[in-house]
Amino acid sequence: MDEAAYLAWEETQPCRHEFVQGRVYAVREPDALDGPQACEVRSRVVATLGGALRAHLRGLPCRVHEGHVRLSLPRTAAHLYPDLVVDGPVPSRLPGSRSAGPQPLMVAEVLSPSTGSVYPGVRFAHYRTLDSLRDYVLLDPCQRRADVCRRDVDGLWTVHTFESGDQLELASLEWRMPVAQVFAGLP
Repeated sequence: MDEAAYLAWEETQPCRHEFVQGRVYAVREPDALDGPQACEVRSRVVATLGGALRAHLRGLPCRVHEGHVRLSLPRTAAHLYPDLVVDGPVPSRLPGSRSAGPQPLMVAEVLSPSTGSVYPGVRFAHYRTLDSLRDYVLLDPCQRRADVCRRDVDGLWTVHTFESGDQLELASLEWRMPVAQVFAGLP
């Protein structure tokens, strides 16, 4: 399927589908393979993080999107639906900040047992082609851990791991929150 056909077709579908280099993939809810609590866990983690970021960014020209925003990634011919996206104007001091309009600054995804370690790496290969992206966050409810891939001012990516007892930090948004609070109340 070509990209134009995918975009037209996707608008008519009752459920979401991702597009990667001519192939279409149904976006499944995690509970199909991960057990009945996985969908609730993912929803709660996304809601907790999204709510905290929304409160922090109130009054700023940024938006927090939970779950149903499709990101277009033209350099890799992909359209993906991350769990959480924060967009806003890209600071002019950062490399690749040619656009003054809203651009994805942070993308977060909640891991499930079936996604394994390969799936996030494949998705990150697409996301990191976005010039505006500063933080890619992988939230692991099973381990109560967050890995943040952060782009520095030279455009290089480094991984920062935050575990229980640490403060999860998103430098691009000048925001911190205890990791334990992100996963509070989960089974």
